[in-house]
Amino acid sequence: MTGSGGKSAKRNNPFAIGLKHKLVALITALIIAAQLATGLVIVSRVEKAMERENYLRGLTIASDLARSSVRPLISRDLDGLRVNVRVTKAHEDVIHAMVLDPVGRIVMHNNLARVGNDYDGPARAGAALNEEGCGPHYPIKDGVGVDIRVPVMVGGRELGSVVVGFSHAGIQRQLGRLKKQIALVLLVSIGIGIVLAGLVSELVTRPLVRLQQAAKGLEAGHFDVGYLNTSASDELGGLARAFSSMADRLRFQVCYDALTGIYNRFFFQKRLKELWAESVRYHKQLPLLMIDVDHFKRINDTHGHEVGDRCLMMLAEVLLEQSRAEDCVARYGGEEFVVLMAESDSVAAFNLAERIRATVESRPVALDDGRTVAMTISVGVAVFPEDATTKEELISRADQALYRAKRAGRNRVSPVEE
Repeated sequence: MTGSGGKSAKRNNPFAIGLKHKLVALITALIIAAQLATGLVIVSRVEKAMERENYLRGLTIASDLARSSVRPLISRDLDGLRVNVRVTKAHEDVIHAMVLDPVGRIVMHNNLARVGNDYDGPARAGAALNEEGCGPHYPIKDGVGVDIRVPVMVGGRELGSVVVGFSHAGIQRQLGRLKKQIALVLLVSIGIGIVLAGLVSELVTRPLVRLQQAAKGLEAGHFDVGYLNTSASDELGGLARAFSSMADRLRFQVCYDALTGIYNRFFFQKRLKELWAESVRYHKQLPLLMIDVDHFKRINDTHGHEVGDRCLMMLAEVLLEQSRAEDCVARYGGEEFVVLMAESDSVAAFNLAERIRATVESRPVALDDGRTVAMTISVGVAVFPEDATTKEELISRADQALYRAKRAGRNRVSPVEE
């Protein structure tokens, strides 16, 4: 009776579906979601590919104009420049073409009324350009355009530059047609599968996307993956835990010195790049301390490399002890160490350097037999922007200051120059 009633209830309920149908519905929804994602990815990839191809066309045209403008610029042949500019303007999708002198004044333009004016477009000198050397897109009729600037070089000397405005209107029209076709194909699928697609995205896609973001971050040198959900008990949670553990191990191997436990040269270079950009942007000082153990070879030769390692570990402890949490303390190589001071100035840098020097001098390294090994250090200090205009120069100047301290007798702190 009970079984018969259950079957009857199931037959009378048109919405009752079995597990098989649920799985079919879920799989169908996944397919629909995959189709939608594929369509968006295709549009995005096609758009990027077409813009890239369009840019390369424009760059080729601009480069041709730059090469053909060398002789006319040297000989100041304005008629030759005018012919070159007209030929360039005749290319499909070229909005405008011009030749500039080294200070950005227009020497020749397809619109002769512009000759003699200063170029003030998006690719002007000092403007923020993208990685391909283009200024930002600007609106034109039926689309957008972009200015491509190419220098005119002879023997390593810049005679001027050329600017070619290139239109993306054609590819945007093609993309518009492609989007309409994809939208027409996917419209019904999206309407049917949107609810289940949202569920799948919540349960499956979000953890996978986070793992993908973490993998890309790891590849770029960003090891903080704390946003991964490692508490989940399913396979994705296990994968997140394994990934997090791998990131921790990789972080130590890539960013830390195995002997001293402080940062290594790789991480120092990464941090220097970050702090340098911040210092340049906000006009802040950025001090760098270069530290070297005095007569380290003598310590190794006299007491052995194990004692030398103890000396390096003791120095690392002192550096961490005296520095601030925001400072980057790293082993630069061998017995050389660096301290990169964020949010600081030259006065604080020299004070820190002297504290480190004095602490090391007053703290001999104990040996197993009860004896001690006295150790001193020399410190060179360089500060951006007073002593350097580039990251590489800052390191070089700090190294020069270090060797000034060495030549002056060691166990001292030295600036770049007195």
